[in-house]
Amino acid sequence: MNQKWLVLCFLLFLQYLSFSLSLCLPQEAHSLHQFNNSFTINPMYSSDSCDDIYQPKTTTWKLGTDCCSWLGITCHPISGHVIYLDLSCSGLHGKIHPNSTLFHLSHLQSLNLAFNNFSQSQLSSHFGAFPTLTHLNLSYSNIQGEIPSQISHLSKLVSLDLSGNYYPKLKWKDSTWKKLLQNATALRELVLDSTDMSSISISSLNLSSTLVTLSLLETRLRGSMTNHILCSPNLQYLDLLGNYEYLGEGELPELSCSGASLRVLGPSGCGFKGSIPPSFSNLTHLTSLYLSDNNLNGSIPPSLLTLPQLTFLYLKDNNLNGQIPNVFHHSNKFQKIDLSHNNIGVLSSLSVLDLQMNKLYGTLPNSFSKNNMLSTLNLNDNQLEGPLPESLSNCTYLQLLNLGNNQIEDTFPRWFQELPYLKVLVLRSNKLHGPIPNLRSKHQFPSLIIFDISSNNLNGPIPKAFINSFKAMKNVTQVEGDGSLRYMEEPSGYMCALQERYVKSGLLDTYTRQIHL
Repeated sequence: MNQKWLVLCFLLFLQYLSFSLSLCLPQEAHSLHQFNNSFTINPMYSSDSCDDIYQPKTTTWKLGTDCCSWLGITCHPISGHVIYLDLSCSGLHGKIHPNSTLFHLSHLQSLNLAFNNFSQSQLSSHFGAFPTLTHLNLSYSNIQGEIPSQISHLSKLVSLDLSGNYYPKLKWKDSTWKKLLQNATALRELVLDSTDMSSISISSLNLSSTLVTLSLLETRLRGSMTNHILCSPNLQYLDLLGNYEYLGEGELPELSCSGASLRVLGPSGCGFKGSIPPSFSNLTHLTSLYLSDNNLNGSIPPSLLTLPQLTFLYLKDNNLNGQIPNVFHHSNKFQKIDLSHNNIGVLSSLSVLDLQMNKLYGTLPNSFSKNNMLSTLNLNDNQLEGPLPESLSNCTYLQLLNLGNNQIEDTFPRWFQELPYLKVLVLRSNKLHGPIPNLRSKHQFPSLIIFDISSNNLNGPIPKAFINSFKAMKNVTQVEGDGSLRYMEEPSGYMCALQERYVKSGLLDTYTRQIHL
């Protein structure tokens, strides 16, 4: 009998426990409901930013039902307290007031309100009153004001994202920043893009040893980059893009560490001067390096190009010089390299450069030096864009120029006539536009055999003198009776298959005398 009572009591206990676990606390359900009622739903704000993940979660909330089953909410399995609230991309529109019932949810561990429109609400000090909060995401939510010192009370924070609140920017005080880093010793992720950190010096960033991600794009951070940031033991992602006016006085530091964890380093657009330190080759885990839009000079350290994991290398818009780096070693894993808008010149002794049918992109550098020996430049079938660099006219020994099947956008350049040995000119399938100009030189294209400008947007008539200048294409046999020279023509028709074979530099090249318009 006693055993039956024990079994019955146990079953009743399980039923009670199951019932209690399925319901959130009434006061928290009420707080959530009131918080929701303070907003309207404006899908336009979230849907533009959230693409396919826009979901107005709160429209499904119904008071009187178990709030633990509401979209965006997770409750603790034992206590029933709301611990996760994710209303990102929910189209919320309205202000978060200091007395909002949101702040009654004191057991929250994760709060995500990203990609909503809180109508330039001030960032309330009550956001610092969640003692167990580990994740806070208020990115792109249209909040403003000075970041309250109470945010530093979130001692359990693992991830903080305040990025994308532009007008006006959220503003940091130096004291708040220092207290946050001092108290939040478990921080792994800080994403603070477009917050105002102008009162903070980068050299004073006393980063947590646990920090993995640090993103400070366009934050007005000032000072000089220091070695200790790049050598932070667990830091894998560092982005400082667009702090040009504030970091522009410094140089990239020499690294004293040999075991840094950085995988992505992005100080583009920061105005760094000087050369790329050879010690950057110590960053052996680096997969992506973004150093574009700075004032870097000198040559690219060869050791940088031997980093075993480096896949993306962006060095455009600097003052780098020297030789074209060797990026074709069999061990390299490069997918994208951008060296455009530098002073990197063609090797003075290089005669053939053939990079056709790759995935090269960007613009051709306007840095072909005088007195170079380049005779063949073949960049056919890539993704190059922008204008034709006028410095190509310095390649006076050029015989073959093939830039076909790219996205080059320009008019037909007059300076092509300055290439006396040019035999093959292929510009087909680009975005050339405008008329073909009358060229003034008496010796226009004297060696040209193949001329292909088809599939462009050129317009207007082709000047007769232009065609007549192609002397190498003319049939050298005079026509009996009138003493004239026929152009690519015999009585039987066009001479479309006449081939000229010649041996050059140990290679047998075959050219067919053709015009493609």
